[in-house]
Amino acid sequence: MKATKTLVATLLAAGLLTSVAPTAASARDFEGYIGCGRSGKAPEAHSCPRSRELGVFFKSLDADVFFYFCVKFPNGRDCSNSVEAEQGHLYRQGIDPGLPGKYRVTFFVDGKPIGSRAINVTG
Repeated sequence: MKATKTLVATLLAAGLLTSVAPTAASARDFEGYIGCGRSGKAPEAHSCPRSRELGVFFKSLDADVFFYFCVKFPNGRDCSNSVEAEQGHLYRQGIDPGLPGKYRVTFFVDGKPIGSRAINVTG
């Protein structure tokens, strides 16, 4: 009987620990995309003319986090500064596409990559 009580107590404690342990951030906890233009109403785009500014958009759906993004250009790579993102707030950053070609944006939360998006700049 004592062994059964010990086993039940151990299982209950383990269940409580796993239910309170923080979970790692996953891509579904965030929205990140590239659009033509910087307006908050710009939808995600996969192609954009060179004459338009590209907008990089990020929103944390679950918690306040620190995020940044890196852009791979046709002729190089550059990263933004890390910013604290408040939960539910849409962050926007403009990118001036200097050259036509493929641009890839990779999003990082708390230093870990959570996803990437690509867009083709034409003309």
